[in-house]
Amino acid sequence: MDNHGGNFNNMYSKLSYSYLILALFLALAASSVLAQPSFNVLEDTIPVNLAPGKEITAQLTIKNTGTENIALTFDTAALDLTDKEGDKITLTFEPQEPALTPNETKIVTLRFKADRTVSFEKFGGVLTVKEINYRAIKVTVTI
Repeated sequence: MDNHGGNFNNMYSKLSYSYLILALFLALAASSVLAQPSFNVLEDTIPVNLAPGKEITAQLTIKNTGTENIALTFDTAALDLTDKEGDKITLTFEPQEPALTPNETKIVTLRFKADRTVSFEKFGGVLTVKEINYRAIKVTVTI
């Protein structure tokens, strides 16, 4: 009877070990999901009035709503900033790649500078704010 009871205890011990491994795996999986970076951009539209040869700034407010540090970048591929003749509006960001700690809010300055010969047209499109490793938020820019 002791031998049979020993096998039961051994089997119970292996099952407990398996449940412990499963519980640790689930805890790690849950913590990795919870640790994903999260941020909000307070503006969803940025209207800009810009004349040829002039420069103007606008601001974008970004808040890190997650539990870890994040670094952001800006994707301007969906912005139309060139007229029919190839004259451009240059857009720069300060800071270029803002880093935010959890719960930190940062203001990013967008600097628009129009060529002296840029035509009066409608410019703009979608500016995408991206966390370097994860998600993105789109903001409409109208010039």
